[in-house]
Amino acid sequence: MTGAGRGRRPGWQGWALAVAALAAGLVSAAASSALAEPDILPKGAFDLKIRTRALPGFSVGTPAETRFGRLTFLGGLELESETDHFGSLSGLVTLDQGRTLIAVSDNGMWFTARLATDAAGKPTGVSGARMSAMLGTDGEPMIGKWESDAEGLTLRDGPNGRDLLVSFEGHHRVMAYPLDAPTANGRPALVWNVPGGPGALRGNKSLEGVAVAPKASPLAGTIVAAAERGRPDAADHPGFLVGAKTSTFSIARRDDFDVTDLAFLPNGNLLILERRFNWVDGVRMRLLEVPAGEIRAGARLVGTTLIDADMRFQIDNMEGLAVDSDDKGATILTIVSDDNRSVLQRTLLLRFRLD
Repeated sequence: MTGAGRGRRPGWQGWALAVAALAAGLVSAAASSALAEPDILPKGAFDLKIRTRALPGFSVGTPAETRFGRLTFLGGLELESETDHFGSLSGLVTLDQGRTLIAVSDNGMWFTARLATDAAGKPTGVSGARMSAMLGTDGEPMIGKWESDAEGLTLRDGPNGRDLLVSFEGHHRVMAYPLDAPTANGRPALVWNVPGGPGALRGNKSLEGVAVAPKASPLAGTIVAAAERGRPDAADHPGFLVGAKTSTFSIARRDDFDVTDLAFLPNGNLLILERRFNWVDGVRMRLLEVPAGEIRAGARLVGTTLIDADMRFQIDNMEGLAVDSDDKGATILTIVSDDNRSVLQRTLLLRFRLD
């Protein structure tokens, strides 16, 4: 999204353009789910050139400000590419102290790159960017939004070593891919289907976030998934705990925010990334923290707010959240936006330290 988020169109003009951009992107995304012809995706990884622009700061009005509650803003980048397939990043994991990026897009693509940082952890650029089509269990690229709408991504210590879990909208399910799947045409295995079939969740508002509880959690090894929004008659967001059996919980829906991702901290606390859009306020991003002991079957999770950012900050349609540690052991959060492959929106990468 352009406008106030860029810090290059100040005042009401930037706000109006930003609101229109996000609205156009969300409408386009919803329409593509039902109407668009499937992309013709190349099989196998291909290189792409990424242009980056450093953000002047997180706050548009006070770019030198870095402290936001318990979060310290390390820096951010705007990512651009001439490749049509780039964008729509909806789920993210990071490796190697946050410097290896693996993302999924909601049009069925993998994205990988190396993130360069300075000594203070500020991101300075990306290199070695590649994309590839996500394969189905038949070894072929997934065709159509129903099958390929990847929304959440997390790491797991699987039965055959570390793998990547991906949650999907449309066909509500979680699939496991080999860790090298983004560059080696790895085939997935079905891990879990949402009980109740297609009607159990909204078609285009379903499994947005997936995470695996760490060893420090009372739910160690359990897959935790949550929907962007509940059914029209539901007050809260549906959540699932997937282990030997499946149980449910909920995330309190407050202030009309939607859930866009989940990630665990090393201590077992759960982070919930949320997004809101309306015509009055434009777009907002909120990040919540839920104590490990509160995450259990039947619970209603509320959490405490770590950050609540509106259009006075460098945000867009923020959808992907990853947790990693730097070389000093500090917890690093990386958040990416889904630009809906719209020229009016942006792919942003924001990096914070959690204190």
